[in-house]
Amino acid sequence: MEHLEVTAKELIENVEKELQTCEKGLREELKLREIFEDVYSILQKETDNNKLFIGLEKFYQSVSLMIGLSHLEMTEEARLAWRAYDRFHFKEVKPQLRLYGWVVAL
Repeated sequence: MEHLEVTAKELIENVEKELQTCEKGLREELKLREIFEDVYSILQKETDNNKLFIGLEKFYQSVSLMIGLSHLEMTEEARLAWRAYDRFHFKEVKPQLRLYGWVVAL
């Protein structure tokens, strides 16, 4: 499990670093910073596997929405960093994620 957390953190840090090179002072960028702070907090404190997976899923859904619907202009490096996290998320997180009850899009 620790390997998963380390890999997730490295990929997320890379995405954040690359997105910071694209910053133009947009409101969406402030929201992205909050999303990154939230996921770092979850990565630091969560010991329950499913809560960690839920936190990573929330991060993934939120950032995907921001990238898809906002005015963010991503460089090719930022896009590649996001795609690397995207592949990791679908390979490592989604198969292990367990949701119970009603699920609402974040």
